Order: sequence, then structure tokens, then C-alpha cells
Amino acid sequence: MALGPRHHTLTEITVDLIDEFVAAREKAGASNGEINGELAILKCAFTLAAQAHKVHARPHIEMLRRRRPRSGFFEHAEFRRLCKHLLADLEALARICYVNGWRWKSEVRPLAWNQIGLRRGTITIEPGKAKGREPRIFVMTPHLKKLLKARWKATAAVKERTRKIARSCSTVRASRSSGTFCALV
Repeated sequence: MALGPRHHTLTEITVDLIDEFVAAREKAGASNGEINGELAILKCAFTLAAQAHKVHARPHIEMLRRRRPRSGFFEHAEFRRLCKHLLADLEALARICYVNGWRWKSEVRPLAWNQIGLRRGTITIEPGKAKGREPRIFVMTPHLKKLLKARWKATAAVKERTRKIARSCSTVRASRSSGTFCALV
């Protein structure tokens, strides 16, 4: 087993060697959870070796404390009060984050309309885009579905206005001399 720069047999592993290993992993930036996983493997190796009568004693392997769970989450009433102050566009996105705990930066912000199935009432994060690299499918709450339908209609209306303005700009450009431009207001 490799603990540090060289391999060791289980009979060579001591509490001091384990402490050195933990210190080196912490220095390398490993989280307590990662280190605990590695220590659990070591504990399992000792248990199997003891069952097979390959070792007669095993060192005490103390697991590290996990960090406190995250704090600072909104209670439902607080979240509802917050939503009253958000623009409609942001409320739908905030609700996606709040209801299912998806990450804003990597999962919600990059969402595109082709990932939102309004008829099915689902939102899908494609494989490789979510934490864990697995696809995620979320069934919308009725309120979220209503909000997203309203956003879809508003987006379609903006696209149609933009198309009309672009067509009128093309007409103006074609009918005037060079140097004319169309300002979108």
C-alpha cells in the first residue's frame, strides 16, 4: 500500500505513518471527505487482512471531522418574500435553483429553451453539464411551469418585434443612400 513516497506492507503501517499521510494529503489540498474515503479503504484492508490472519494487530485509524453542513439557506417564507422583489425573468430561474438545489453558475444559468419541456413539464440538464456528469431531469412545479410559459411567450414576443425591426431597417437601408443606419430603440 502506498502511504507517502513508497509502498508499505500492512505490517509496516503505524499510527505515525498514517498521521504523516493525512498531513501530506491536507497539504496537497484534499478535503476531509476525500481523506476519510482513503482512510476507510485502509481500514477495510486491515479488517480483511485480520480476517485472513495476515495481521495480528492494526493501528487505530481516526477519521477526520467533516466540515459543517452548509448554512445560509432560505426558509420558504423568506424565499417567497425575496421573489416579490425579483424581475419576472429572474424569479423563474431563482425558483429552479431553490426548489431542486441546482447550481446557478454551472447548471441553471446555461439553460437553453431546448432543455425546457413545457408540454412535458420537465427541465433537463444534459449529461456532462451537471455535477456528477449524469443527466438531471426535474419535473416542474405548477407555479414554475406557469412562470416559464409566461417567459416563453415574452421571449417569443421580443423575437417577433426584433424580426419586424430588422425587416424595417433592411427596407430603410435599401431605400436610402449609404451611411443610413437603423437604431433599435
